Amino acid sequence: MAVDVVEAGDQTEEAGGGVGSRSDLERFARLKRFGPPAAAALVFALTLFAIDRLLGHLNYHAVMVDLRALPASALWLAVLFTTGSFLCLTGYDWSAVRYIGKKLPYHRIALGSFAGYAISNTIGFSLLSGPSVRYRIYAAAGLEAVDVARVAVVSGLAFHVGISAVAGFAMCLRPDAIAAVVAVPAPLLQMVGAGMLLAVAALIVFVFVRRRPLRLWRWTVDLPTGPLVMGQLVLSVIEIASAGSVLFVLLPSSDIGWFAFITFYCLAIVAGVISHVPGGFGVFESVMLFLLGGSVPAETTTAALVAYRAIYNLFPLLLAAMLLAADEAIRKIAPALEAARQIGAWSTRLIPTIMGTVVFIAGVVMIASSATPAVPRRMVYLSNTVPLTLVETAHFLSSIAGFLLLILSRGLFRRLNGAYWLALFVLPTAAATSFAKGWDYEEATLMIVVLVALLPCRREFYRQTSLLDAPFTWGWLLAIAAVVGSMVWLITFSYRHVDYAENLWWEFAFKEDAPRSLRALLAVLLAGTAAGLARLLRPPRHAPDLPVEADLERAGTVIAAQDRTYANLALLGDKALLFNESDDAFIMYGVRARSWVAMGDPVGPQKAWADLAWTFRELADRVGARIAFYQATPEALPLYLDLGLVPLKIGEEAVIDLTAFSLQGRKRREDRNILSRGEREGLEIEVLPTGAATPLLAELQAISDDWLQTKNTREKRFALGAFSAAIVERSPIAIASLHGRAVAFASLMTTATKAEASIDLMRYSSEAPRYTMQFLFLRLILHLKDAGFASFTLGMAPMSGMEDHPLAPVWHKVGSFLFQHGEHFYNFQGLRGFKDKFDPVWHPRYLAAPGGLSPLIVMTDVGSLVGGGFKGMIAR
Repeated sequence: MAVDVVEAGDQTEEAGGGVGSRSDLERFARLKRFGPPAAAALVFALTLFAIDRLLGHLNYHAVMVDLRALPASALWLAVLFTTGSFLCLTGYDWSAVRYIGKKLPYHRIALGSFAGYAISNTIGFSLLSGPSVRYRIYAAAGLEAVDVARVAVVSGLAFHVGISAVAGFAMCLRPDAIAAVVAVPAPLLQMVGAGMLLAVAALIVFVFVRRRPLRLWRWTVDLPTGPLVMGQLVLSVIEIASAGSVLFVLLPSSDIGWFAFITFYCLAIVAGVISHVPGGFGVFESVMLFLLGGSVPAETTTAALVAYRAIYNLFPLLLAAMLLAADEAIRKIAPALEAARQIGAWSTRLIPTIMGTVVFIAGVVMIASSATPAVPRRMVYLSNTVPLTLVETAHFLSSIAGFLLLILSRGLFRRLNGAYWLALFVLPTAAATSFAKGWDYEEATLMIVVLVALLPCRREFYRQTSLLDAPFTWGWLLAIAAVVGSMVWLITFSYRHVDYAENLWWEFAFKEDAPRSLRALLAVLLAGTAAGLARLLRPPRHAPDLPVEADLERAGTVIAAQDRTYANLALLGDKALLFNESDDAFIMYGVRARSWVAMGDPVGPQKAWADLAWTFRELADRVGARIAFYQATPEALPLYLDLGLVPLKIGEEAVIDLTAFSLQGRKRREDRNILSRGEREGLEIEVLPTGAATPLLAELQAISDDWLQTKNTREKRFALGAFSAAIVERSPIAIASLHGRAVAFASLMTTATKAEASIDLMRYSSEAPRYTMQFLFLRLILHLKDAGFASFTLGMAPMSGMEDHPLAPVWHKVGSFLFQHGEHFYNFQGLRGFKDKFDPVWHPRYLAAPGGLSPLIVMTDVGSLVGGGFKGMIAR
């Protein structure tokens, strides 16, 4: 009964407040949208300024000399410690999975953990990026979203406990070495370190002694066992020590010992996490440069930091990309391998994220290379083998290629087919220009590796749309601006010894690196300006129009082939329709304020859903709107996650299996009595085919008006039909008559496949006996079963099936509270109880919306769409 769903969305939003509260939510949502990127950009700018001050006296060539002078033994040791660090990180997840009482094979945990940490260590936002990657992989093994969140929380706590233990131990053991750098008395450092160790020891003793759950106000937390905490502590200590040792072995011998160094390393890591700058880039480096400034030459530290980032961040990310690409290839070569298929079904969903990140990094590398001097001896070789024009042209084009890779990375994140093919062209071009501009085989190799990783992933980039249609969020724009700003800084840092003059732009020679870098900067700025103008000059997009008769006929053709009856809601004409290019699928949606809300999943073949959903998001992004899917099904949740939406349960839909339905048995005695009573008292049911009820329009209108007046309510829309001549003409109508006079009716929604039937509009007059609707339902169920329909949906019971567990999400707790105590607003339990009489199968339904405060705003807008405006939303 769609009417139940609509009234639920209407009534539950009454508690949401008025226009003022919605406006407050909008302001908070905007603050949450723009605040974090702006804050991260400010921190990055300040960090760049700090690094400039710290490195102001350095010479770029000295840094490069130190970088090339790193011994092979130090590099191999750094790789070994990196391997140990990531092995320990997999141990975090393994012990966390044991804590939540689940069992997963280690190879599945290793894949999820390695991919998750490789991405989060590089792009940052560890509370979002890491768990998102894990969810993709762990969900295939049966873990729920709540389980994955608990794994992420436990792993995060293990890291913080471990870093406290390592730093505390180092401060207790070598306070003198640390005090000499930070100018803090050694006894005070020992006291702080002892306090940190005592806190860790107290935590361990607490979990060993307290064997019952911990109660915090209204929440109950199951504590991990003592051995599990000890194991995680050991793992975290080894992991942090290994990660710190990666940088330590890259530094030359100095007066500072390992224990003092590891304390500095912990401080730099914490500063990077707090800054929210992706990967802590710049923040981590500036802290290490400051703390090591008195013990290690700045150019040597800078060279070691560059090598550290390459070994600990870049190489693991590339390896994760290669593993997923290899997994894709294995699935094609040997589809009989069940494990490969199961892992691949989820891991391939990570490919756009990882490939987008890798291509972005490749663009950063190309731009950084264009901004820095070439290796002198290589330029000598080039001067004897290639013409100067080729070198100058390659340098200019390499900077443009780097900027294009930054732009294309956004398209890869969004699975754009055009971005994929362009990347396949730009990457080898970047490799060729790297060779031609300075014999930079390292960069060329990186471009080829990325190209090889991208090649087998073509089917993951299936969206046929323009690259210029892909909206750039503020976060992306600021990231690109940060790269360009870093390029400007690199040029000023690399050529401090060169006096600027206007004719510098026009000097061409093999040894003139500064002019080439300036022209590369100009190329990047011109490319950015061209991309911006291309977007600004695109014709403006307007709000969608409601469908005309021709659109409804197109929709009717698609609906006829569907199994789900909710698709018939498109024929009401009150929602905009977005068709795909082949006209075999569409999305129906309503627009309220900045919310574009789709009613249900896309309609049509499931293979067409993804492309259509992304187009829907792009259209909304062009006008600054948010998208949401109301009453989404579990089958579509992976798609909505790819769209960046958060699924939140809003209730459960009751579906009767007509093939198994029967009125036999003691359980159905009341139903048999209602049918017998109705027949004795003169109730009859007649199901009229489409169009046959048109002559009865006036009679049905009177019943509808009586029902609205008796219920003191108004017509609803969006998720169900309002009474009209069109709905009577377009739908089969079931009419209940008492002694030959119509007293109730219901409009039916069916499809040609007979997979499902449902009721849309349902009305009865004040003259109808109180059991009339149950009588109508029972007769309809039997009629539909005899007609060969497989199932009959009773609609959604709002807020039912919500978890009330202490560890359940807040959304579930609020929904459970409303279901149990919200009878003043809506008959939640009564509706669930009525539908339970028919022994249905309950299927979860979700709201897929952006995170933060957006779900609350969207639910307010859904209520407004249903009620026909704010006044209708707060009225019955």
